[in-house]
Amino acid sequence: YGSHNVHGYVTTKNEGLLSLVSFQHQESAGYRNHSALNKNVLSWTGHFHLTEKQTLKTSFLFGDHFYETPGALTRTEYLNDPKGSRPAGGGFPSAVANQASIRQRSFLAGASYQLQLNASFHIKTIAYGIFTELRNPAIRNYGQNSEPHTGGRIVLDYQKQFEKTALHLIAGGEWQQAYSTISIYKNKSGQADSLQTQDAINNRQQLAFTQASLDAGNWNLTAGLSWSQLKVGLQRFSPATTGLLSRRFTNQFSPRAVLSKKLGKLLLYTGISKGFSPPATTELSPSGSVLNLDLFPEKGWNTDAGIKAVLSRFYIDLNAFHFATENTIVQRRDAGGGESFINAGSTRQRGVETSIQYNGRARTGGNDPLFLWLSHSWHQFEYVSFRQLAADYSGNAMPGNPDHQLTVGGAVPLGPSFNLQGSYTYTSRTALNDGNTEYGDPSHLVQINIRYQQVFSKKWLLKLMAGIENALDETYSLGYDINGAGGRYYNAAPGRSYFAGIGFTHLTKN
Repeated sequence: YGSHNVHGYVTTKNEGLLSLVSFQHQESAGYRNHSALNKNVLSWTGHFHLTEKQTLKTSFLFGDHFYETPGALTRTEYLNDPKGSRPAGGGFPSAVANQASIRQRSFLAGASYQLQLNASFHIKTIAYGIFTELRNPAIRNYGQNSEPHTGGRIVLDYQKQFEKTALHLIAGGEWQQAYSTISIYKNKSGQADSLQTQDAINNRQQLAFTQASLDAGNWNLTAGLSWSQLKVGLQRFSPATTGLLSRRFTNQFSPRAVLSKKLGKLLLYTGISKGFSPPATTELSPSGSVLNLDLFPEKGWNTDAGIKAVLSRFYIDLNAFHFATENTIVQRRDAGGGESFINAGSTRQRGVETSIQYNGRARTGGNDPLFLWLSHSWHQFEYVSFRQLAADYSGNAMPGNPDHQLTVGGAVPLGPSFNLQGSYTYTSRTALNDGNTEYGDPSHLVQINIRYQQVFSKKWLLKLMAGIENALDETYSLGYDINGAGGRYYNAAPGRSYFAGIGFTHLTKN
């Protein structure tokens, strides 16, 4: 589908400095009508070894992303023409007519400084700044955002080895500050027209945390505690000022504790934790342009238990969890694709997740080991208590979460230079709305690729690859618009596609 990707990087190293400069360009015509993509990312990271006890790391990144948004389809549209974009209807123009797309430019700069005070104690500080400019012509309007953001973090780390026990203490704090200007215009054929709303959002968050871990023989106990606070100031200036509105979300404390024990090659563990998640600014001032400062933060308790084992060449990881939440925030979409959010009462989320891996040497003389894997997740996420006006969704499945997902795959050496890889993924049906009146179909995805690599002249590493994505040519949705108005849930994923690539790496000592 006209996709190509170019990625290059240069690493340099000398005494006291490791530097990495990277550039990536990605471009695609897209599988669906009106789904082109163009992305450029330039980054530089530096690792400065100042002294034996001092380290400075710096990061800079610039990203320029543009992609067209074809819009969600009804089931009839999806089955008749999965490549199609959203047509005009219901008083709204088509995705093509309004040039629905997202253009985002972001610049990030950050630095971290670590000081080793002695053999047991070190301190790490981090500071960063981000600026994002967003342009989003959509079906119903034209969004234009300016979002500067800055923050900092400090972490104190203490480790002490006693005769038969080891103690590890961590404590720190974090501060974040964001100033956003969100302007919504009428969309006139992909251009910003008359101003509809303009909001200024001041978002400040503080977090303090501490954690202690104690190793005693085959036992480990880890316990932590955190406190967080979010204050949001919001003012609408157009069409009429609302004055300064504010909301403070304070979490008293969030505790966490995990106990584990080693039994030979087995590790058994169990844990309990409390979570707290205040609504994001995009939920308080969503694309539907209706301010919503009445949202409550999500809260919940999670308990889990599991086992990890290394048996010969097998690695096994099994985890069971139960997560009970209150005030779960769920999404709504209106006929024009605009978002809104509400609290959904209480939910129960439980499941079992399993991962099995096998590492073994193939009898081909190759350097790469035979590697096989299987992973499975069973999730049962449901509303315990959720009423909205006359509708009662209590007992229904939470939409967007399939009950089962299974992946099996492997990497098989075919000789000293060739490697064959493949995977199969099954996803069960998925509820698409709170009423559970419509479900997305199960999907079966197969991916196969072959890779070749060889060193030439002791200086160059050549890599070749080729493969097939969605080898069964499945029609499936790559994500759903949950609770989409008018049954607009579906975003068709690409059918069977082929890819090939080549890479060169210059091997040097520095």
